[in-house]
Amino acid sequence: MKYKLSIVIFLTVVLLTGGILESVYLCKTLNAFNDKLDKLAQKEIITVEDVIEISDWWDKMHPKLSITISHVQLNEIGITLDELRGAVEAEDYQNASSLLSRINSYAESLIDLYKFNPINIF
Repeated sequence: MKYKLSIVIFLTVVLLTGGILESVYLCKTLNAFNDKLDKLAQKEIITVEDVIEISDWWDKMHPKLSITISHVQLNEIGITLDELRGAVEAEDYQNASSLLSRINSYAESLIDLYKFNPINIF
């Protein structure tokens, strides 16, 4: 009986630890992404190279994030980053600003959705 109880306790601890580590990693990564977006938004003129740098960073993080976050949600950010690049290339800075705001808001909503929060559990 003690053997079975020990296994159950061990598995519970492993699952809880994994969930907490996952939450910390996701929040850390998405906050870093938001910081990059904030720095980009503060620039007077957004260059294509700036957008490519963020897009490349996002493409590098995408496979790791796709382990726990839905591909649809991640692809939405990737597609909007491509739209942002197109707007910057066309020098449509008003549209680029709104796209940048959209990506930032979407990333913040992902943080709220995946962070450890009792509201998300119940």
